[in-house]
Amino acid sequence: MNYPYGESIFFTGGQSHLTNPIRWLQPICDLSAYIVGISNAFILLSGIFGALFLFLGFRKLKVDERYAWLFSCAIMMLAQQWDRAGGHFALAVMCAIPMLLWLLLGFFEVIQSSSRSAWKWSLGMGCALFALGLIQFYYVFFAAIIALGMGGVYLLFGQVKNKWSMLVQMALQFSLPFAALQMLLHASTDVVDRTSIPWGFLIFRSSWMSYVFPFGMPYEHLLQALKPAHGLEWEGLGYIGLAGIALILVVKLSWLKQRFVVTAPYQLECRTPLLALAVAAVLCIGASMAFPFNWGFEQLLYQLGAVQQFRGIGRFAFVAYYPLMLFLVSLFFHQSRQQSWRIGIAAFVLILFVVDGNARLEGVASRIAKDRGSALCCAGIGVEGIDASQFQAIHPLPYVHVGSENIGFTGSDEAMQSLYQASLQMRLPTTATVMSRTSLSQSFSSCSMAWDLMQRPTIVDAFPDKRPLLILADTMHLKPQDRLLLRHASHLKNVNGMAFYSLPLDAFEAALADNAQMADSSAAHCGIASGSAMLVDDIRWGSLYVDTTWNLKFNRSWQRLFEIPVDSAWLGREVAISFWVKDFTRDLLPRSVVEVIQFNGEKSVDYQTEFLGKRIIGMRDKNALVEYYTTIKAGASRITLAIENKLIQGTTIEINSMLVRPVGANCRILHHGKESLNNRIYSR
Repeated sequence: MNYPYGESIFFTGGQSHLTNPIRWLQPICDLSAYIVGISNAFILLSGIFGALFLFLGFRKLKVDERYAWLFSCAIMMLAQQWDRAGGHFALAVMCAIPMLLWLLLGFFEVIQSSSRSAWKWSLGMGCALFALGLIQFYYVFFAAIIALGMGGVYLLFGQVKNKWSMLVQMALQFSLPFAALQMLLHASTDVVDRTSIPWGFLIFRSSWMSYVFPFGMPYEHLLQALKPAHGLEWEGLGYIGLAGIALILVVKLSWLKQRFVVTAPYQLECRTPLLALAVAAVLCIGASMAFPFNWGFEQLLYQLGAVQQFRGIGRFAFVAYYPLMLFLVSLFFHQSRQQSWRIGIAAFVLILFVVDGNARLEGVASRIAKDRGSALCCAGIGVEGIDASQFQAIHPLPYVHVGSENIGFTGSDEAMQSLYQASLQMRLPTTATVMSRTSLSQSFSSCSMAWDLMQRPTIVDAFPDKRPLLILADTMHLKPQDRLLLRHASHLKNVNGMAFYSLPLDAFEAALADNAQMADSSAAHCGIASGSAMLVDDIRWGSLYVDTTWNLKFNRSWQRLFEIPVDSAWLGREVAISFWVKDFTRDLLPRSVVEVIQFNGEKSVDYQTEFLGKRIIGMRDKNALVEYYTTIKAGASRITLAIENKLIQGTTIEINSMLVRPVGANCRILHHGKESLNNRIYSR
């Protein structure tokens, strides 16, 4: 997707570990038709291997073999990570975190004895990180937090004879695969200008309720009163189940009993590795909550470089689940070793695990148990008779792009299903992209095809050849600019509300000329203003144009743009407020928030906020026209506009050419020698 640029496999979560071997084997044995089944089998098998690695981890912690097997399987059943199997396949590798925990436990075990075999564990850890990094870069950071917690404990409390050797080996375990992954990344991608703070770091996070509230469980409704009023972010869910809660209570009560009741000295076995797992779990839980940034240190985040790249920090919640469960089960086993009630409690906890785990897996199975046809809008979308070789890509209308800085467009479910099906059947790429990690320049170039055309889209020059685009049009939701473009396309066929067209690349240039001609025609009866004045337009409604440039520096407070009185002709009508923003393509600038408030005296009667990136109308060079719409309330006497951006404090934004007009009115403006209609500049 995102033709003609393509995406970096490191950012999109593609399954290169499966698709590349299938591609290499194609000349010998073509398995490409079975990729869906192969992918599903890989995810399911990773759950089995996850249980195996948990078992090996329990054995490192000297848990009895029978307990280890039973609890390993039960823990895997309840893992929140199963929810990723519904679509986030790269993070659905169930064995990843258990494998890393086993490798770290093995490494720290041998490093304490100064055994030379520690290098074997280091090599295994490095290879595992490299392989997991090829699947999803997040695994490297997950492992880093776990290793930081465990390594800190062994450094301070472990019986490590050569701590420098431990630190050197740990550094190599991470630095070498990280460097290799970075080399591959920069050698294989043109995504060179990603946003420095992907959307959602401080939004998609967890809370302590994310771990104990039974979200998605059959008995959730019984505890609805305890659910936080603000809800729980799905990305931050890490429910430990009734079994986890029970284990916490049991080990706490057991500790209190041994502390205050038992008089004989008590020595806990595997004290250091258990403490290491506990600290690792705490660090992962803290990271999932965006600690310490959620405690008022948000500004610190913007100084931490690559750390800002975490889009969903709450994902650490499903990571914390594994070291926490290893710790709780192992601690329970060692605390109750001499207790007669151990088997009864263990059986009770296992039953709770199985009940919750069964509910988890049933829920996941019900969501993903769909045949391929229903998922892709049934077999066949009606592309028969269309020669795919005559086109270079499929271009949907209305256009779809969900990429960097949260700018772009979304489409209907029916249109998206049709697009995917057509692309699959015809083996044609598509210009659309969803949940993209595009670069900033790519996002602006792609979206330029769908905004109000005020210049030739730069992406047209990036297409690799001159073949036309195959238009797939959702005829029920076309926008005016879509219909304008289709005037220069050749109709091919209609299928179930979807229309296919052949669009030559020079259609964008022709549509741009149409815009300029239409503007000249519409402006023929408009009055002309060349300064800050009320315009006289063809419908005789009052409009306001302010030919002023604002240079505002972002700080911790809102920056007032302007305050204007409400014209009596606006009352009860929808007005459009538009202005130009210079150098709009700068990183994080589209996430500036504009606040539109209507006042009656000192009382607010209407309040709206929206990101600049959501309100782009069109662009010329790197400058963007943004437009906000608001209906003027009865009694409103004035309107204020203010702007804020907490992400780039100290940065200056330049805004000019402010226009307020009732929707339906046409306003002709002369600005520095360029004529515009409704603030759109169509002149060459």
